[in-house]
Amino acid sequence: LFPAFHLSGITASIGRTARVAGVCVCDCMLSSQRHRSSPAPSRPTLLLLLHAVSSVAFTCDAGRTTLADSMVSDDYCDCADGSDELTTGACNNGAFTCPCLPHQAKAVFASRVNDGVCDCCDGADEWRSGTCPNTCVEAAKAAMEFGLRGSVKRAEREVAGRKAQAERATALASANERLAGSAHSALLEARAVKAAAEATEDMRRTERDRRLAAGEVAASMKLDEMNAEMLGIALARLTLSKEVSGADALHDVLSASALKDAMVDVDSADLIMVAMEARPEDAEEAQPCADAIEPCGHESELLALLPLSKLSLEELREIVQSYASAMDLMPALAKLARVLLAPSGRMVDEAVVAAGLSLLEPFVDREADAARAACAAL
Repeated sequence: LFPAFHLSGITASIGRTARVAGVCVCDCMLSSQRHRSSPAPSRPTLLLLLHAVSSVAFTCDAGRTTLADSMVSDDYCDCADGSDELTTGACNNGAFTCPCLPHQAKAVFASRVNDGVCDCCDGADEWRSGTCPNTCVEAAKAAMEFGLRGSVKRAEREVAGRKAQAERATALASANERLAGSAHSALLEARAVKAAAEATEDMRRTERDRRLAAGEVAASMKLDEMNAEMLGIALARLTLSKEVSGADALHDVLSASALKDAMVDVDSADLIMVAMEARPEDAEEAQPCADAIEPCGHESELLALLPLSKLSLEELREIVQSYASAMDLMPALAKLARVLLAPSGRMVDEAVVAAGLSLLEPFVDREADAARAACAAL
C-alpha cells in the first residue's frame, strides 16, 4: 500500500518514520486512497528534504549511531543506550535527570518518568501531567539544616577530643613527673648503697693485703716449720711435676734471686734434661713420689745441679713460695707440706690452708659489683 522511493540505494517508505543515515525523512501517514490519488514526490523534492534535516549534532551507542539535533529529546528512543532521551524518559533503559533546583539534581530510571508517581522534588519526571508540586526549596532547606547539625556535632566532637587530649597530656606529664621523682629517689638510694658497698670493699681489700703481707699463706701451710731439706724436696718435686716448662721456669727464678751469680754455672739444658728423664712413660706412674718424705726418682739428681746450699733458710722458703705462686702450684705446695711435716707430728689444717689459699685468688666483692651494676642501670 505504501510505495517506496529509492534514493542512492536507501529506501524511504511513506506512512512510517523512515531514517536515512540516521535522519528523519518523513513522518506522515497517508491513506491508500489518498496515496493512489496523489502523485509521488519528485526526486528533487526528497533530496531537498533530506538536506534540510540532515545536520549531524549528536552521537550515541559509543559512536556507532549519529542523530540530528531534532531527534534528541523528541520523546522517541533512537539510541540503544537511551542517551538521546535523558530528559524525556522515552528510553526505558536510560536515566532521567531532574534539575531539582535549588536542591541537588536527581537521576531516576526512565521507566519511572510520567508514571504518575512524583520521584523528583521539582516534578520534572511527571512533565506531561504537571501534577507534582515543587518542593525543592524545602528539600534544600532540610538538607542544609541536616548538614549544619552534622557540622555542629563534628565541631562538638572535635572540641571534646581536644579537651580529652589535653587532659591525657596533663595526666601523662604528671605521671612522668612522679616517675622522674621516683627514679631520682631510686638513683640516690642506689648511690648510697653503692658508696656503702664500696667502703666495705675497700676494707676487705685492705684486710686481704694485710694478711698477705703478714705471710698468712705460708703460715697456713707451716712453711716456716719446714727445714732446708724439706724445702729442697718440695722445690724439686714441684719442678718435675711441670716437666720441661717447670725446669726452665726454675732456672729463671733462681737466676733472678740471690743465686744469680751461682746460677751462671748452671746450664738450663741440664735441668731440662733431668725433667725429660723424669717424665713418666705410663700415665699410671704420673706421681710415684707424691707421698714420699725423701727425695724420690730424679729429684736428687735435680737438687744436685742446684746451688741451694748457698741460700739462707728464709731465702729458700721465699724462693719455694714464689716459684709455687708463679707456676700456680700453691695447692700442690700445701699438700707437700702436709706430707713432709706429717712424720714429725706437725699437722697442717686443711681449713686453715684453704683460707690462706683464698687470699691468692683474684679479689672479688660481689656485693660491691652488684651495687655498681644497679647504680649504672639507673
